[in-house]
Amino acid sequence: MEFTQDWIMRQVQMLAQMLAKILFGKDTTDYIIENEDDLNGTDLLYKALCAKLEKGDICGAEDLLFEALENGGKENLEVAIDFYAKLNKMSDAELENANFSREEVEEGLKNAVSMFGLEGIL
Repeated sequence: MEFTQDWIMRQVQMLAQMLAKILFGKDTTDYIIENEDDLNGTDLLYKALCAKLEKGDICGAEDLLFEALENGGKENLEVAIDFYAKLNKMSDAELENANFSREEVEEGLKNAVSMFGLEGIL
């Protein structure tokens, strides 16, 4: 089981890094707020997701993310990549405590990408 979890972690990490590079020309998966004094909708989404993650509400954060992905543009995909990269860095115990699995991290990232018709790059 541990080998499978490690393999999934590596897959998610490589996928997130590849997407950040190809789609946004970035060497990191981190979403960066450019101007704290003038937050846009994507910045607010990022902050809301981070707040939910701090509370351990991964499922609620993911629901919020997919609602935003359905209604927003490609910039929300950048937040999704950051979100799943953050989840991927969590321990299995942290994910389990939030009723989330390593497999759901991988599946969620792939679903987010698919919503923009980009599943071909996966």
